[in-house]
Amino acid sequence: MKTKTFFHRTIIFTITTTIFLGITGCKKDNPIIPPEDHIEAAGLFILTNKHNPPADTVAYYFKDSVKNGLTITTSINDAEQLFSLHFLDENGKTLTSPTDNDHTLNWEIGDTSFVKLQQVSGEQWRFHLFGKKEGNTTVKFFILHEGHNDFTMGNNTFPISVAQ
Repeated sequence: MKTKTFFHRTIIFTITTTIFLGITGCKKDNPIIPPEDHIEAAGLFILTNKHNPPADTVAYYFKDSVKNGLTITTSINDAEQLFSLHFLDENGKTLTSPTDNDHTLNWEIGDTSFVKLQQVSGEQWRFHLFGKKEGNTTVKFFILHEGHNDFTMGNNTFPISVAQ
């Protein structure tokens, strides 16, 4: 009789402890391991101040859609034109760009024989486009965070036009 009572109490204690730990141990915030700082971007836009302010929007992507009618334009060996990339949240509001070294800008150019992208030294969200020859190509951008994509444009690309 004592063995049965002890056995039942042990089972009830084990079940209760398991339920308690399952409820209290599955919180999103872990005080021991800090949450990673992921950028929750739903889109991006690119500004240029072609030699003089104010800045013009030359590319716009939001929630899996590229705004039509906008083209990133550059000239062959134009070192003056500066582009800056800005991110949008789920509501289309501008996000503060990450400033840490864990987030980096990456890109994929459709045909690198037309254009070369070069980041501004020390400014991870600003870049120059150097035209190599006249014509058209595309570019898409990614935010890398510790080796994986925090943001991607999916199959969408921005058009680039290179003039003389």
